[in-house]
Amino acid sequence: MKKIKLFFPVILLGVAIFVASCKKEYLKTPYHAIESFTVTDSAGSPLKAAIIGDSILLYWPPFKNTPASIAPKITISEGAGISPASGAPVSFSTSTVYTVTAQDGSKKTYKLYPMINLPAPVFEVGSPDFLQIAGYIIIKGQYFVADTSQTHLYLVNAGDKKFSLPLANDGSFVFNSTAILSQIPGDGTIDTGYYKLRMISGKNTVTKGPIHIAAPNIYDVFKGFVFNEEGKTLKAGDQLSISYSTVAALKKYYPKTMAITLFVTPENGSQDVKYNIALSSRTDNTLTFHLPQDIITGSLSNLQVTYDGDQFAFDLDPDKPTLINK
Repeated sequence: MKKIKLFFPVILLGVAIFVASCKKEYLKTPYHAIESFTVTDSAGSPLKAAIIGDSILLYWPPFKNTPASIAPKITISEGAGISPASGAPVSFSTSTVYTVTAQDGSKKTYKLYPMINLPAPVFEVGSPDFLQIAGYIIIKGQYFVADTSQTHLYLVNAGDKKFSLPLANDGSFVFNSTAILSQIPGDGTIDTGYYKLRMISGKNTVTKGPIHIAAPNIYDVFKGFVFNEEGKTLKAGDQLSISYSTVAALKKYYPKTMAITLFVTPENGSQDVKYNIALSSRTDNTLTFHLPQDIITGSLSNLQVTYDGDQFAFDLDPDKPTLINK
């Protein structure tokens, strides 16, 4: 009878160990699925991604700013882990990859695919045969993403070299979903000739052209006018200069002779005296001339640049008269 009593406890202990061992193995599940993936758009609305195989397809609404990063709420198989974690900020791009690890240690990776639901821009270029260096360019159409991080505008030459055009909505330029007012660079990077206009807006690229870019309008050249001696006390024979910051290579596009006309108000306040002066020298961005030896004493009230019969007048600051002393 004693042997029988010892035998049954041993059997029961073995059964208990076996059951416990089986239960422990059963809890280590092999499940590593992403069950839901939800973000909030710029308007506060939830967006749910489609999980297809190992791909996370997140469709972003049209005409809403596309974020650089997102912080999705993610649910996964019970008992599994995920990296990066749910709620952690990640790049809203295909560079983002999630790894789900099941209880049994098996893993599955998922790649994020942003699906930007945007139609391609449709537009026309205003006066494509009459565009000029340093002049404005007008573009009208629709489906522009009015975000400088997503929309870019370029002039492209015959060698496929791109020249960026500025985009802003600040009083000088216009940039919205249907219209763009930009400016062709006047810094010497753009030369005359034929170009194509390329717009990259969101995931879409549209190219128009060719368009012709002509020499700068002389009036645009003088927009960058700076009289370097304004406010100084001057005397007969002094060298003076005018600088231009708007258009580089002034000599290249306007090789003809320019001249200066000065208007000096005498000390007694009588009628201004006019002086026509030839240029002493001329560079791409500077006109240099000398005050005549017979100039009267008074204040320099106005000067003009004469080019091919046209005159461009520049009023000097009346609060800082330039004195002419013989």
